[in-house]
Amino acid sequence: MKNILSGSFLRDFYYTNEPFGVLDGRLYTINKANNTNTKNFLSINNEFYIINESEEIEILEKKLFLQRKGEIESAVSAYIDSNIGKIKEGISNFNELNNYYKSFENNSVEKFLMVDVIDAYNHSDKNVSININLDDFNEHQMPSIEDLIPKKNFLGTITKDFLVFEHNVYLLEKIDSIMKNFVILNNKQYAINQNMLLKELCEKYETRLTKNIYDNLDKNKKELSSALEILSNQKKELDKRIKLEKNYSSRANKGYGNIRVEKKGSNHYNLILTVPPYIIEKNEKYYAFDSAEVGMTIKSENNNLMVETKPFMFKEYLHPFVYSDGGICFGKYNWNNKGLSFNKWYSLKHDGLAKKIAESLRRGKIVLERGYVNNPNPVNFIYRFDTIADSRKSAENYAKENNISIDRIIKND
Repeated sequence: MKNILSGSFLRDFYYTNEPFGVLDGRLYTINKANNTNTKNFLSINNEFYIINESEEIEILEKKLFLQRKGEIESAVSAYIDSNIGKIKEGISNFNELNNYYKSFENNSVEKFLMVDVIDAYNHSDKNVSININLDDFNEHQMPSIEDLIPKKNFLGTITKDFLVFEHNVYLLEKIDSIMKNFVILNNKQYAINQNMLLKELCEKYETRLTKNIYDNLDKNKKELSSALEILSNQKKELDKRIKLEKNYSSRANKGYGNIRVEKKGSNHYNLILTVPPYIIEKNEKYYAFDSAEVGMTIKSENNNLMVETKPFMFKEYLHPFVYSDGGICFGKYNWNNKGLSFNKWYSLKHDGLAKKIAESLRRGKIVLERGYVNNPNPVNFIYRFDTIADSRKSAENYAKENNISIDRIIKND
């Protein structure tokens, strides 16, 4: 970070080698005297000096900023442009990566099922887009000089009250009795203790003042940092997408989360959802059900596909809403209103197709877990099933003993 405030009033005293002091946020000049007939004086090495009140440090700091207005504005502008430049560069890199992604994007039915449908079920957005508008930064990227000037005595945040003699900085410490080297100022007595060289204090003060300017850009910095973070996260997501597009077959028979795709022959697929074990609460009775596999069969031809069946059970499963042949009772559920027809060919480009297939599969899971909600006519009466508990507490104990998550106790009244 370039020091843009070198040449402060401290530096002026450094070059002139004149003694001075700072106390209670005010500058004091010091002149040699023959006697101490004044309320403010200094005694050092048996010589006396008159201490004269001068300007407030806050006013001197404001003058410094106004004198350096051009340099400050130039530095701040360069700083902001640099950050916006990083955003522009990030957007450019993202767009290049996105074009690369689109250049080899696989449009096969297999990829569609293993990536698009699975991600739709898991609510993973396939489309990664930039939500950053550079125009958002134009309105407030350059604060006024007045906004950058410290509101209070900034020097006081760096050091305590002090005197300077021969380029040496002496801190002032209140005392009750006179010592060899002392100051009397405003009827108060101070001891003098050497602390550092004036050159060190100049550099420390000017560097911290400069840093304070950039710290005052906090609002811009946060927004710029946020934009850069968004870009970074979106690039990571796009990198993952590219890797998945290239290696989508890794999901074959494994899937992602609880959903997977099994290829059966050259143009047939099973889309299978594993439903974890759960407990149904009905009329204050609790019934346990093992994990289940709900799925649909899908047929492909060129870049078209057909969902051949409504969701059904892939294995024998006893349940109030499951027929003996594995079919699921969906009651009066209107599939057409959901935009998906069975035994009908669809282009992979059909709007929202992946989501419609995913939500159809999810409907099978919902019926198993919450079939009695808005669908009071089961295939098999639940009272014919064995109960595992008559109270919530007992049901929770059963769940813990059988590694069933507590949130898998599902009310069906």
